[in-house]
Amino acid sequence: MNDEYIYQYPAPEYMENFKEMVAQRTTNTNGARKKVIVCFGISMAFLVLYCLPFLNFIDTYLLLVAVIFLCATVILLKGITKKIGTHNLMIQATENDMVLTYYSVGATPKKVLTVRYEDIIECQFFDKSYTKIQITFKKNKHSYLKSYSQ
Repeated sequence: MNDEYIYQYPAPEYMENFKEMVAQRTTNTNGARKKVIVCFGISMAFLVLYCLPFLNFIDTYLLLVAVIFLCATVILLKGITKKIGTHNLMIQATENDMVLTYYSVGATPKKVLTVRYEDIIECQFFDKSYTKIQITFKKNKHSYLKSYSQ
């Protein structure tokens, strides 16, 4: 069995840049999520203050600030959902098997699919634009899918 890669994407000289890019995108998204949580918390605090009866002389301002922070939260959430569209795929193939490592931003940011060529039952394109592929394989100790959460 030869463990030397016959195909590797990205190329070995670009692997460090690839890992830095994946880490940077994950960090940027986590920072945006923290901003959303802070804006939502501030708006809820101002809404609670608005409901207190002894602050009735500034209640209009508290409501205005709460609405502004809620609008900021919606705008930040819209930005986060657009950033989730970034995905990265790393491919490593040997003579007997291939390893597909899929990085995305979300609940399971890393999925690793290890497939032996002899275990592949069917492989077909999943859409008409040829951007999605579906691989059907026998699940055993050599071919398996692992998901990693943060």
